[in-house]
Amino acid sequence: MGSEVGPGARQIGPIGTVARVCVGAGLLIFGFAGEPSPLELVAGFVLLPAAEMAALLVLRPAGSEPFHLYGAVGYAVNFGTAGLLLAVWTTPALLFYGASIVLAVVKGYAGREILARSNLLRRRDDQLACAAFSPIDALESAPRDRTQ
Repeated sequence: MGSEVGPGARQIGPIGTVARVCVGAGLLIFGFAGEPSPLELVAGFVLLPAAEMAALLVLRPAGSEPFHLYGAVGYAVNFGTAGLLLAVWTTPALLFYGASIVLAVVKGYAGREILARSNLLRRRDDQLACAAFSPIDALESAPRDRTQ
């Protein structure tokens, strides 16, 4: 799950793609429905991505191995971060997460929804488990029974 299968290969199947489009678009719609202020727009599309990039540059400097956080630790990091951001800065968080998920769809990323920007800009393969999409990706990537 989430590993590269070839240069530019899509890692998400049709169900995972549709699920991500719906969730990403939904988050963006909710974010824009609140008529965000200019500060909220800058926060969602510039400040939060920059903070993510800065944190990852400190935690995973250039040349370090990619991290793949799956299971309980990955879910805890993902839920904790999302919960905190949504509680403190709802509209920018909705815009940040919505844009991240839509970018993951465009790039075909599995396991990198929230890290899509930093992975693209840094040419990395960092992965963080997502309770919503990881099970879908696992089902779509499971070997099919060919005896039917």
